[in-house]
Amino acid sequence: EPAPATPPEGGTLVVGTTFDIVSLDPADTQDLTGFELVRNYSETPLDTTPGTTDIVPGFAEALPEISDDGKTYTFRIADGVKFGDGLELTAPMYVKGLERVAKLKSPAAETGYTPYVDSVEATDDRTVVIHLKDNFAFFSSVLTLPLYAAQHPDTFGAKLNRLPKAPIYGVGPWTVTERVPGEQIVLEPNPNFHGAKPHLDRVIVRVFANAQTMGLALENGDIDVAWRSLDTPQVEQLDGKDGFTVA
Repeated sequence: EPAPATPPEGGTLVVGTTFDIVSLDPADTQDLTGFELVRNYSETPLDTTPGTTDIVPGFAEALPEISDDGKTYTFRIADGVKFGDGLELTAPMYVKGLERVAKLKSPAAETGYTPYVDSVEATDDRTVVIHLKDNFAFFSSVLTLPLYAAQHPDTFGAKLNRLPKAPIYGVGPWTVTERVPGEQIVLEPNPNFHGAKPHLDRVIVRVFANAQTMGLALENGDIDVAWRSLDTPQVEQLDGKDGFTVA
């Protein structure tokens, strides 16, 4: 089989969506666009390999150590995990963010955090221990949810901050550098990201009022990707058309 193509360096990718952003606060992210953006500007302890359900380390140094009774997960934060402004992520800082999730009791937390987590603690600057209410064999997958993303302490405090002003710093590969409500959000690479750097210089997510307007923008070349959602007739019209790929 031929080797996979190497993505070109640089450039801007423009993604269109009809789903406006409801929340970029990890403690309260359930909407589709916000969910994906949080997972790109920040990072969770564990992640999945793209295109699979394989669990791999995110900002954790390795997969967690799980106690014999399955109720305690222990992991170390990898060396050099930093926010986009250079602030280094520590275990006490991360634990404080999780305690914030528990305290704010958002709808997202009530479904993805409260039923599982009993308490969290930092045993040193890099070690996090999560105590569960029971043995949940799937909890490693739960740790990939945006609820468990690292939160910048200057942005996310005592109250929910669903739509903070840019820049929004996380420990993921991207930083939100611009946000125009109801119109677009711009992401640029986090220069301090501990993993592989993005190949692109910029990603712009543009919000459209309806599928028809977004479909026209796609056909005119104003956007590169139309994501959630085009109408079925539009998809059928584009399927097989030269220059477009329908997935």
